[in-house]
Amino acid sequence: MLATMWTVEGEEFAVDQFAATYQIDQDTIWRKGEPRRPGYVPTTSGFRLAVTEAEAWDAAIAELQVFLRDKQPAIAALGRLSVRQELDIGFTVGGEPHTDSVSLPPALLAQIAAAGITLVVSAYPLHTLIE
Repeated sequence: MLATMWTVEGEEFAVDQFAATYQIDQDTIWRKGEPRRPGYVPTTSGFRLAVTEAEAWDAAIAELQVFLRDKQPAIAALGRLSVRQELDIGFTVGGEPHTDSVSLPPALLAQIAAAGITLVVSAYPLHTLIE
């Protein structure tokens, strides 16, 4: 399983206005100063959105490229706002099915870098997801 999450956050980020303007259907949203759970009050506002979920690496890369193209206006606006953006590509290791490694095409890396997005690659042991 391969999945990519897009996280966007900033200290002075008007997350609701941005999501409405750019029609972003976020999975998770938080607002600066609004408690999210007991004892935790975020110091930023932001959102998290699942952008890819695929069984095959080629499909995940293709979905990610479509996402970056389709959301380019929103991504560029976030860059102008100096808001932190992160793409976290997660995959399972161990067991079946699994991925031993990932290969990111230069064009995709260039596209992510040009957008000012931080890239994170996370490996999740399959046995911890099953338990």
